[in-house]
Amino acid sequence: DDQEQKYEQDQEVEVELPDDLPGNLPDDFAASIARRRTILAFVRTSVFLLVLVYMPIVKVALRLTKCVTVGDKRVAFFHPAVSCDDGMYDLVLAIAVSLLIALGAGLPLAVLWFWHRARRVQEPRPAVVSVLFSTYV
Repeated sequence: DDQEQKYEQDQEVEVELPDDLPGNLPDDFAASIARRRTILAFVRTSVFLLVLVYMPIVKVALRLTKCVTVGDKRVAFFHPAVSCDDGMYDLVLAIAVSLLIALGAGLPLAVLWFWHRARRVQEPRPAVVSVLFSTYV
């Protein structure tokens, strides 16, 4: 009976651990890790969506840049209802060229930059390019 009471008393004892033990993270550090994970999840999602829409956007932008002459008018080759002589077409062409420069050339250049950055490091660091490949896993 005495042993059971002693065992129950031992089970009820609350032990306070000091804050400086290994494994106890300060709240601001834990919050910064959570923020970093949230940002990384956002970046991974953004890269996935960018890779997903890359080809359709570049395809449409390239199609808008090709004009042919039909009779006395210049029309877009893939969209004959669009006149290349119209002022609105100039605006659309400027947007298409901007997309081709930013997305059409920007994404491949960004991939090459990440690969070059990963290759410069002595030891392989998969975290540097993991954003590029984690969307496929």
